[in-house]
Amino acid sequence: IVNQILCCLTFRPDWAMATIELAHKYAHNFPCAVVGVDIAAGEDHFNVERLPESHHAHREAFKVAQELGLNVTLHAGEVDLGEHVELAVRDYGATRIGHGYQASRSPDIMQRMVDAKVHFEICPTSSYEAGGWTGEAAEALDWSKHPLRAVIAAGARFSINSDDPSVFRTTLREEVDIVTQKIGIPKAFVRSWTLDAIEAAFAPEHERERVKNIVLKYYGG
Repeated sequence: IVNQILCCLTFRPDWAMATIELAHKYAHNFPCAVVGVDIAAGEDHFNVERLPESHHAHREAFKVAQELGLNVTLHAGEVDLGEHVELAVRDYGATRIGHGYQASRSPDIMQRMVDAKVHFEICPTSSYEAGGWTGEAAEALDWSKHPLRAVIAAGARFSINSDDPSVFRTTLREEVDIVTQKIGIPKAFVRSWTLDAIEAAFAPEHERERVKNIVLKYYGG
C-alpha cells in the first residue's frame, strides 16, 4: 500500500488552504491517493498569540478538512506543550498524533486521549535526535525511561515508526530493536502495536482487514 499524506507547514500559512484543497482533489486517486493531512515544522500554529496568522490560517484550513471528511494526523506535543495534543484532537480533528511525548507528562490528558482512542505515532530515534525526549534520562541516553513507557502505562494506542529514515539513518527494524532491547518493552507488544497501526491506518476498511489477516496469520491468530 503506497499512499500519501500532504503536510502543511507552520511557517507557510499561505499554503494551508491550498494543501487541503489538493488533498481533497486526490483523495480517491488510488493506488496512490492522498489519504490524509498533517501540519509539521513546529507547533507555533497552535498559539494564536505567538503566530496569529499561522494559527488562523491553519484552524480555518483544518475546519474545511474536517468538513470534507479528510483524515487528520498532527505533529503535536513533540517538543512543545502536551496540551497541544488535546488541541490537535479537539480543534483540528486529529485521530492520530505524531510523537506526542509531552502529553505523557499529564495523566489527565493521556486519559482523555485514551478515551478518545487517539493513536500515537512513536519514533524513538527521532524523539532523541529532534529533542522530543528531554530530561536527565535523555541526556544520559537511558532508554529505559523513555516516555513510550508512560504511553503504554496509560493504555494508549500507539505504533513504532522510523519518522524520516534518510535524516535519522534508521530503519523500522532498528526502531523495533530499540523498543524491545533498550526501552525494554516485551516483544509480545509488537503484535499489539502492529494491529493498532493497522486500525489507525488511513486506508479503506477492506485494505486494513486484508493486512490485519496477514498479521494474524503470521502470529497464529
